[in-house]
Amino acid sequence: MRDQQDALLTQHAAALIRQEQALYAGMLGQVKADAAAKHYQKDDTSMTMKERIAARERRDAMLRASNQAAFAAAASSSEGGGGGTS
Repeated sequence: MRDQQDALLTQHAAALIRQEQALYAGMLGQVKADAAAKHYQKDDTSMTMKERIAARERRDAMLRASNQAAFAAAASSSEGGGGGTS
């Protein structure tokens, strides 16, 4: 009888240990994910003001060039494909 009780208590203790390990593994995973997200966010804020302004100017120049190319393509396609009105 005593051996059965010891076996049951050992099984119960092992189950509690597994649950606790799973809980801590989940908590550790969350902490790692939070740290990775915080590190990723730091990349943007570590730029100096000059770097941010330069990056914004490069982005704006790229967008202007992209828009001009799109407008030129649209204008050339509308000129060549005009209607047959006289």
